[in-house]
Amino acid sequence: QSTSIFSKTHNKYMARISNILLSTWNIDNQGPNHIDQWLEEQGYNHNLIDLYIFGFQETVQFNTEELEIDSIPDQDPALGQVWHDAIFQYLNSVRNTRVATVQYTFFKSIMLFVFIREDYAKYISNQHVGKWVTSSNTLSGIKGGTGIKFLFNDTSYCFMTSHFDAHPHPENYQRRLEEYRYLTTHNGFSGWQSATNPEDYSVLDNDFVFWLGDLNFRIDMEREEVIQNINAKNYDRLYELDQLKRAIRDDGIFEGFNEGPINFPPSYKFDPGTSVYDTSEKMRTPAYTDRILWKGSATSKSYYVVDECNNSDHKPVVAVIELQHE
Repeated sequence: QSTSIFSKTHNKYMARISNILLSTWNIDNQGPNHIDQWLEEQGYNHNLIDLYIFGFQETVQFNTEELEIDSIPDQDPALGQVWHDAIFQYLNSVRNTRVATVQYTFFKSIMLFVFIREDYAKYISNQHVGKWVTSSNTLSGIKGGTGIKFLFNDTSYCFMTSHFDAHPHPENYQRRLEEYRYLTTHNGFSGWQSATNPEDYSVLDNDFVFWLGDLNFRIDMEREEVIQNINAKNYDRLYELDQLKRAIRDDGIFEGFNEGPINFPPSYKFDPGTSVYDTSEKMRTPAYTDRILWKGSATSKSYYVVDECNNSDHKPVVAVIELQHE
């Protein structure tokens, strides 16, 4: 395998991003832990990864359920910096070549980090950070998203992480659909305008779009049956009744996006510190809330949940994706 793809364009050789590792994790306001288990190679080689994307949700919690958005403090940069430094140090300890930070953004209770192999950093230009809020009446912070976009030579990339409305009820399902539509029809990127239509820029207006986050879609199945299928490793059966699959098929969201095969148990919801699904009074039904999707010519190489990471009530989900370029 090669670490990059080069194509001859305008009489010069241009570096291309080939392999991307992405991970989403609702960290429940916890600091970094289990970094080595989280980012341990599972069917991939860190030395072949050109770009790393990490999205986090619930990075801060509030003491009231009703907050005006202007009164919500920005994400405490101290926690974000600790996570950034832990990831940065780990990656540079396991790779033969170093990584550099492209950009990171802390937005209320959501954060997004982008790292790139150091020798590729010089090819990045036109960086922009986007921020969207869809609601703020939640103990776990805002619902909404943040994004980072840039040009890598002549190819545009957009990376989105989001936290959508919770709960399994029909009105919550509809709210999640509305949140996706809001994020894709409102320009949250300050200073960026579409070359074709400056009044109608969308995060989808890029060569590659990657979307990771706690999308909060549930499984339309009773808890006992979900648990039985998990124990039997009948993940196909769970995916048949996955709400995100239904939303893509019937409600027109994530049109043109792809996702790797789900051959792993749900990433939510656990008793913190364990791999036991919720035994609290609420007995929440396990679900594939944490997802990674992409739009553009690419192939899934790995897609999995990391069971060893148990400091939150969610497990991190990791994807390795190989890009194809014309």
